[in-house]
Amino acid sequence: MVWLRHTLKIEEELEEDDPYYEMDFPTIIKYIPEFIWWNNGLFYRNGNKNFYFTSLGFFHLAKGGSIRNAPDHHHFTRRMAKVFVNLPFDFNQGNKDMYIYCYGKSLGAGDLLSETLQHFFRHHATPQELQDELEKWNPIIQKLSNSEFEELSENRARDLLGYLYHCLRDKVGFTVQRRTIAQLIQESNAYYERIQIRAAQRAEVERARLERIKKAKKKDTWEVHEKVKPYKKDGYKIIELTTRIELENEGSVMNHCVGSYMHMCKTNKCSIWSLRERRKDVWYSRVTIELNRANKIVQSSARFNATPSKEHFNVIKEWADLNKIPFNN
Repeated sequence: MVWLRHTLKIEEELEEDDPYYEMDFPTIIKYIPEFIWWNNGLFYRNGNKNFYFTSLGFFHLAKGGSIRNAPDHHHFTRRMAKVFVNLPFDFNQGNKDMYIYCYGKSLGAGDLLSETLQHFFRHHATPQELQDELEKWNPIIQKLSNSEFEELSENRARDLLGYLYHCLRDKVGFTVQRRTIAQLIQESNAYYERIQIRAAQRAEVERARLERIKKAKKKDTWEVHEKVKPYKKDGYKIIELTTRIELENEGSVMNHCVGSYMHMCKTNKCSIWSLRERRKDVWYSRVTIELNRANKIVQSSARFNATPSKEHFNVIKEWADLNKIPFNN
């Protein structure tokens, strides 16, 4: 495809007299690194590809241009350029940002450091931000570019880089000079131990908070009636109210004082029940019923303490009969 577009001179990004078209194709093949031919470019910065076929970066390299002055603001040092052009065709790029990879390798980073660095090095968009990031990480990469770091497990390596990233971000004037890798690992372990202690403390505070809520809820609730059962039939139901919130809501909706009956319910002096009617999939309170300790109906009140309708009385009577509750309307 590349050869055909070169032969026919149909690249949209180039003028017809571009020097690219004057070059013989074997020379273009020679100038383009093997890795690009086999992978159609390379990924870097947020997973975007560069130097892919028909890109300006590709044409720049194909004409013998250096990666160091390619049409891209990501500056490559001489050592980075050497790493770049010598990438094997079958290199396993995975999710690697190749700019970060080449930078690490140019400073002597081993495979573990090169891989771990991908998670913490920020490949900024602007040249100045990128240069600042390079200057921050340069001494760290040089410090860790040895067998002592490469012998760490992946988890230990990531923890150490995570700690160093925290130091670069949050500690003004932080430096790895006069610190051994062993000392840095010790500092890292202490850092994560403090995080775990704080996390445990927060968890304990949250546990205590939930326990207080649980106790508060328990104070405002009571057990359901042992003998009297709820009722549901033909669009009606009668349910027991067993929490302070349920009593207060019932009193608010029905405009009477049942919301103040919590103490009586908790001490088993009475139980409060609500007759509800279903209309368009919504249940509406119609009658509030009070049973005394002897399971006798003390009162049944509609809104504003009005007398329930005959239809509602019939529903209450059926519920009372099923539960063997004396009923006299």
